[in-house]
Amino acid sequence: MSQTTAIHGEKISLLRVLGPGHVWALGVGIVLVGEYMGWNFSVGKGGAIAALIACWVAGLLYTCVAMIDSEVTSTVAAAGGQYAQAKHIVGPLMAYLPIAISRRLIAGWQIPLCIFGAYTLLRLIDSKVPLRRTIAVGALALSAISTLVVIGMGVAFVGTPRPPLYQTADELAALKWLGAHTTDRDVVLADWRFGNLQPMYADARVFVGHPIETIGFQAKRAAVERYFDPSTPEIDRQKLIDRWQITLVVAPTDRPVAPDREIVFQQGDLVIYRATP
Repeated sequence: MSQTTAIHGEKISLLRVLGPGHVWALGVGIVLVGEYMGWNFSVGKGGAIAALIACWVAGLLYTCVAMIDSEVTSTVAAAGGQYAQAKHIVGPLMAYLPIAISRRLIAGWQIPLCIFGAYTLLRLIDSKVPLRRTIAVGALALSAISTLVVIGMGVAFVGTPRPPLYQTADELAALKWLGAHTTDRDVVLADWRFGNLQPMYADARVFVGHPIETIGFQAKRAAVERYFDPSTPEIDRQKLIDRWQITLVVAPTDRPVAPDREIVFQQGDLVIYRATP
């Protein structure tokens, strides 16, 4: 759909920017965002009413964002709305923020940039200038090589049965035991790799788990290493338990266990015991 207007003998036309492929990509992106942003998780954990309340609050915030966008867009000399704003303003800022979670924030503007890149390639391919088409084809060929390398390395990694993609039978048994015998009042101390898997199986809280999602990850990981160190005095272990209200400990069988600790699970190389007598 185009509209032409004569100004001093020239024609100004409005080009159709979005085609069927772009609309399809936007639809798929909207569907995937529901899983990425946790809508399904909120319904499962909080129920339908709580999820609706959360969506209402988010909708109110987005209404504010839309009103702000209507003012800010006029100052950005580029089409694209929020995507252009993210590219020109938020993107560089989030990329260089000295915080551990900046990797997650970067993902929010990489997707719009990928859309811009794909749109540019389409325009180059449709161009009547041979050099532009050659550049577009060359870029696609180079990206195809890197994509094949990434896919090949991923397949090779998945084909090797080793952590973190694969867990031993002992780890799975320990996780299932925690899922059947713990509540959200329990706090489990274990190696961070085990703690990263625990929320999928049990409601118990973890002392240290995901490197980014765990507050003070480095300090807590060091505390776990000191706890399992055979040279650490028992009084120091008890201080850590009392400070963080640890209720259960998941430890390798070769690590020391105080005689007054009750062992509630043991299989292979893993043992679970109560943190307090």
